[in-house]
Amino acid sequence: MDSLHTVEVSRADALRTFFRLFTPATWERAVAMLAEDARWEIFPRSVGRASTKAEQLVYLRDVMADFSEFKITPYDVVEGPGGVVWCAARSEAMHKIGGRYGQDYCFTFTFREDANLADGRGCIVHAKEFVDSLYAAKFFGRVEKKKAALAKSKL
Repeated sequence: MDSLHTVEVSRADALRTFFRLFTPATWERAVAMLAEDARWEIFPRSVGRASTKAEQLVYLRDVMADFSEFKITPYDVVEGPGGVVWCAARSEAMHKIGGRYGQDYCFTFTFREDANLADGRGCIVHAKEFVDSLYAAKFFGRVEKKKAALAKSKL
C-alpha cells in the first residue's frame, strides 16, 4: 500500500478481525493482536482466571490443539469511550474427543488508544471473557472422563 492511501479501521472492525483469526489454523495471529503487557480475564471468577499474554498463549496452545474446527462469531458489537468494545459472541466448534461444542460469551476488549488498528499487532491491552460456566464445566468434564477412559484402555 502506498502512503497516499490510509485505511480507516474501527475498533469494532479490529475486534471482528480478532475473532475471524481465532481458528485452529490462525489463532496465534489473533493472539498477536494482544499487547505484550495485555491481561486476559475469564469470568465468572468461580471458574475463571487472569493471565498475561504469554500465559494465554500457552493455555490456548493446549486448548486449540484439541479442536479440529473452532470459530467465534461476534454480534451486538458496541464501541464505547476509552477504547472499549463490547460484544456478545457464539462459538461453533468440533472438539476431537468431545464432539460438537458451542459456547455463549460476552466480551469486553480495551484497545490501546494509540494503536495502529490497520496493522492490528499489539492493539488489545485488556480482554474480559464471560463464559457459560455451567456448559463449559459439563462439556470439559465429559472430555476429561473420555480422556481418562482412553488412557485406561491403553494400559
